[in-house]
Amino acid sequence: MREQGKTLDVTVRMNQVRTTRSARRSWQSLASLSFCAIVVAAPSVSASDSGASTSREALEASIARLEQATQVWERSCHESDSTGLCVELVPVESSPSRCVSPRLGEVRVLSRKAKLADKAQRALDQAIDHAQSLAAPSDPALQDAHRAALERAQLARADGDLERYLALRMPADLDFIVEEWKRDSQDAKDRKEYERQVTRRDRSQAAFKRYFDDKTSQSAELLMAYARLRGPAAVEAAQRTAWVSLSFADQLESAAVPSAMKSAEQRAAYCSALADHAEAPHRVARDAATVCVEAADRLGVTNAATEACKVVLGVLPKP
Repeated sequence: MREQGKTLDVTVRMNQVRTTRSARRSWQSLASLSFCAIVVAAPSVSASDSGASTSREALEASIARLEQATQVWERSCHESDSTGLCVELVPVESSPSRCVSPRLGEVRVLSRKAKLADKAQRALDQAIDHAQSLAAPSDPALQDAHRAALERAQLARADGDLERYLALRMPADLDFIVEEWKRDSQDAKDRKEYERQVTRRDRSQAAFKRYFDDKTSQSAELLMAYARLRGPAAVEAAQRTAWVSLSFADQLESAAVPSAMKSAEQRAAYCSALADHAEAPHRVARDAATVCVEAADRLGVTNAATEACKVVLGVLPKP
């Protein structure tokens, strides 16, 4: 039985690592590329940066349209948090049923007024498309006001996707246990149990891969959306980027340990494999939170987003 235990321990770890090794490389690549966009990319040139000047009346109407759509989005949440997201952070105490406690806490996405939220997102899409089609005004102050309203609207639009992303949870009741020695056992019951274990393992691997791929794909879109905001909403965008990454890492690190894993060795192998996958999101979260705090210092800004970034830096392991 001692040899069987060794085989089981290795099987659990390798099955877990093998399932998402390529997906993890994908996350590392997209995270590093997206963060580079936040740090070094020059502001993109839109239609409003070239061509003939747009009239003051047209720009003011666009600003009003952008602000109205943003306000409707804000009203669609019954009670938003201090950063403007429709979420709440709930502290989670340590538990033997989890690998570790989530660093950020449990992120609970609160319900919005569905019809009003849908109306707001449609209005945001239309207002943003219209604003980006306008040429820059000759008045620099008016141009700055228009860009500020546009970025706030783009932030609100991306926040809708962020809340859906945060609501996507890691599948529960995963089971990666396969006792290889039962495959060739003389006992028919052992062989039958081996077949059931393989079925459960394959189903769990497929479920975890779907989750990991979905989170990776959605995070890629979010990171790029926030990376485009490098003006008035840059600090908030960096805070959202940190949350995209840290919440993903938290879900991996703090996953519930499958009930089938009874021994300390099995639990350690499972939790260690998940912690490996959390390393890349941790790095992105730390870098984004650092940019958030440093940009706020340069701009002389102190708000809920900067405080959230400081919390992220405080809970992450030191580099």
